[in-house]
Amino acid sequence: MRRFLFVLGVMLLAAMVGNTAAQGAVEVEKLQRLSGKAAVTDTAVSADGRHFYLLDASGTLSIYDRRGRLQDTVAVGAGYGAMDVAPDGSKLYLITKDRKAVDVLALDYTAQVNLSGSPFKGAVDAPVVIVEYSDFQCPYCKRLQPTLKRVLEMYPGKVKLVFKHLPLIRIHKYAMNAAISSMAAGRQGKFWEFHDELFAANKPLTEETIDEIARKLGLDMERYKQDKRDSAVRAIINRDMQEAARNNVRGTPTLFINGRRLKNRSIDGFKAAIERELARVAAQAKK
Repeated sequence: MRRFLFVLGVMLLAAMVGNTAAQGAVEVEKLQRLSGKAAVTDTAVSADGRHFYLLDASGTLSIYDRRGRLQDTVAVGAGYGAMDVAPDGSKLYLITKDRKAVDVLALDYTAQVNLSGSPFKGAVDAPVVIVEYSDFQCPYCKRLQPTLKRVLEMYPGKVKLVFKHLPLIRIHKYAMNAAISSMAAGRQGKFWEFHDELFAANKPLTEETIDEIARKLGLDMERYKQDKRDSAVRAIINRDMQEAARNNVRGTPTLFINGRRLKNRSIDGFKAAIERELARVAAQAKK
């Protein structure tokens, strides 16, 4: 709030002392009023402008999106007099009223993911959805595959795995072509077989290597090559990449379970997150 008032004060002062030509250069329109449950203690804005945070005297933290829509409220306690936010919006720093301590809160937002057109495994209506942002040239993604396979085996009918493309083109020169090729194979019903062969390859994913996989899987090569040139295929991959950026996904593999980022990618980590979601879904069904 202090930062906002300071900037506003500078703007008003400039308007008063400026020359006549400058007067009326800024139009002010009141868009809306954001308020807390009690007197506003402090405000903060994430560096990317995606979130606005309002802390009030009751100890309630209100989180708004860039359009001013309330996303959530969190009871943090009334002992804080100010706050600040990390540049990437992942942490909030709450300063105690006596200014002797700072409590750090980790912020975990529910990701907004468009699943249309994305390859998936598992039941269509599974209550738990795992979204995997992946790169076929990423060694960590390759190591994760046995774990994902095991998780799907453990929860038949309850878990669906959705594959999202995030080729790290700055460091993996074959990743984009591999992604495009996999989607072209998907048009012949062979995405997952192609997916498995790409990760199993023990040599660079050059054009020749990828074409060998296509022939091995018995794809219609003319149709396959034509589909690779289809702009709709690249559009889905570009959509996934843009979506990853909006969800603050910077590397691969990154996973979300029902929109919540999964940090522990061990079998136990998956089990804990999935069981929590199944319990939440069951509780909602009883209401």
